[in-house]
Amino acid sequence: MKKKKAVVWGYFAKNLGDDLMLKAFLNATKDKYTKVYINSYKEYRDYYSELGVVVVSVNSFFYRVINKIITGLHKPQLFYHYPMIHKADFIMLGGSLFAESDNYDINQNQFVNLSNAVNKSSDAYVIGSNFGPYKNNEFLHNYDSLFERCKDVCFRDKQSYNIFSNNDNVRYAPDIILSGIWDETKHRQKSNSVIISVIDLDRRKDLQFAKKEYETMMADIAKAHLRWGEQVLLAAYCEFEGDVEACVRIKRLCGEDNVEIIIYNDWNFLNLFSSAKKIYGTRFHSVILSMYYNIPCVPFIYTQKTYDALVSYGASFDCVNIRNLSDYSITEITENYGISNVDLYLKSLAEKQFDEVIDVD
Repeated sequence: MKKKKAVVWGYFAKNLGDDLMLKAFLNATKDKYTKVYINSYKEYRDYYSELGVVVVSVNSFFYRVINKIITGLHKPQLFYHYPMIHKADFIMLGGSLFAESDNYDINQNQFVNLSNAVNKSSDAYVIGSNFGPYKNNEFLHNYDSLFERCKDVCFRDKQSYNIFSNNDNVRYAPDIILSGIWDETKHRQKSNSVIISVIDLDRRKDLQFAKKEYETMMADIAKAHLRWGEQVLLAAYCEFEGDVEACVRIKRLCGEDNVEIIIYNDWNFLNLFSSAKKIYGTRFHSVILSMYYNIPCVPFIYTQKTYDALVSYGASFDCVNIRNLSDYSITEITENYGISNVDLYLKSLAEKQFDEVIDVD
């Protein structure tokens, strides 16, 4: 296989789920790409550089100056010229990359940027994503045309696949993280810890109304497990998006010194997660990892993508919809809710996310 370069666009702000997807991608494509460029921020340059990638810091002084000149000429942003500059493949890697914003200009700018990168790349791929939510037919049409120009588009849920199933280069495979290069973190012996993965609803305009009730419920769940003699860990997957702030508020509501906060800073986070006896998962990949590690999990649904994935993977589940928290009691959540009948073949199916990019026959 001829060695090439890759430009990878995604959400790289030290978020566990996206970082695991990047790590899985790098592992799968290590024999194909000599150099991989990603978009991130200067404060995370050292962290991602340890993975062996070249970090394009979109908030650095140099980048902002050059980018201002380029965009002033009504050209796409600097990062999206990298596939042409480096004669590279362009990889769109990550989950909710194609969600429609309420701001029309943001939608159009992203489409123009991606369209340029796809057109100027050697080959273009979408790996591990879902599509939507969206409301506008123009938004749908734009991405239908974009995906037609890609060599391969692999969605992680069947609902997204069905939208574009008329495109011959669109397919489906389960979430990348289920493909699993994390076997070394699997613990045969479980701890006495219960992990509660949270998000900051203050950062999500459509869910701010539920913030107080959500954080109170999480604190009540924590207190129930403390009464049962179990250790409770509040998990922050992404500090950049306010997870730590939400954990601090919930810990304060618990009024207990023995509630700990664990923050994703390095891969040791997986050791704590994989040894848990139960997960209450709000973050999408807390739910996916619980399936990978075969840990009982109660999903808290804040976005359609979690529900769609669970349906796509054929799991039986009882979940909590954050938009309707008053419909649930702490007793039924802690004693009756969870995921069951997880397909044992999800791992081998998830590996197919990389089939086209690594040229599997």
